Amino acid sequence: MHIAMICPHYGYINRGTENTTKQISKRLKHNVRIFSLSNLKGPRKDYGIGKFSDEVLEKTMLGGFTRKYFGFNPNLEDFLFAQKVHNIIKNNIKEYDMLWSNGEFWSAKSVTDLGKKYNKPTLLFFGGGISEMMYQEAKLLPDIFVVLTPEIKKWVKKAVPQCNVKCIPCGVDLEKFKPYKKFKKYSHPIVVSTSAFIKDKRIDLIVDAMKELGRGTLFTTNDGPLKEEIVDYAYKKLKGRYKHFGILDYKLLPLFYGRANVSVVASSNEPFGMSIIESMACNTPVVVQEDTTRLWMVGNGGVVVKDITEIKSLAGAIDFAWKHRFRKAPRKMAERFSWDNSAKLYEEAINELHN
Repeated sequence: MHIAMICPHYGYINRGTENTTKQISKRLKHNVRIFSLSNLKGPRKDYGIGKFSDEVLEKTMLGGFTRKYFGFNPNLEDFLFAQKVHNIIKNNIKEYDMLWSNGEFWSAKSVTDLGKKYNKPTLLFFGGGISEMMYQEAKLLPDIFVVLTPEIKKWVKKAVPQCNVKCIPCGVDLEKFKPYKKFKKYSHPIVVSTSAFIKDKRIDLIVDAMKELGRGTLFTTNDGPLKEEIVDYAYKKLKGRYKHFGILDYKLLPLFYGRANVSVVASSNEPFGMSIIESMACNTPVVVQEDTTRLWMVGNGGVVVKDITEIKSLAGAIDFAWKHRFRKAPRKMAERFSWDNSAKLYEEAINELHN
């Protein structure tokens, strides 16, 4: 089978959607051609119409408004890219047996329009959380609509009953993310956070919890608009028990997670949370906010806190996660989310269309 797979930002951004495209495309038992801005326009540069469009949209708040209330991103580059790919695939439609979108709304619409016109099976992958954009993509009624968690699948089935929705979670590379020897020269427990420095990630709660705990060292990595504020806050609060590593190369993340004692994700709204399964794959227990998805993901591989905004509760959870003998439980929980398992689920979904 020949598959046309659209992922606009593949090749220069390494987020969940782009990594899913990379990992699944190389595991499928089919020929996959990936369409992206990088391979249609050459090496990607961090300027031009896309960046200008984004700056205008965010400064005027138009981007957030249309995403929230209409379910699409009005980024001009994404729209023009979707139109270009639409024409390329249309002119070569006989070459493809299946059309697949790992992009945003415009790519998803292009795929479903072409699929209906030329009688080609279609698959849309949606890597975000419950939102208007997800609702609008589900309403396009592809042959397969893939979401990340059982909770999101349940929501889609209720909102768009006729949509053939399947839960296929992102995976983790179990060969790269594995246990390592723990740090020795720092005060224990070693606690890590790879969350972006934005309001919803609530890294300040982790800082306050480490202050409450009175021992241990907090390591952070990543970037974001609140980085300077939170990093300064942490250095003042924790005095010698904090270190920020900047933006860490993805290849070093297994060491970052694997050599720590505890990994904390304090997000108020996390659609999935790759850092959770990557930490557990390194056999490092996690501490997370309680919700249906986190209970499903973490199981006995960490501590789920009923109200993570209660600093004493969070500090106690970190202390428990450090002292408790989890043995190999975190790793075993992560093994459910291997990329091989995800690829198998995609193969099963594709096979259903041809049986």
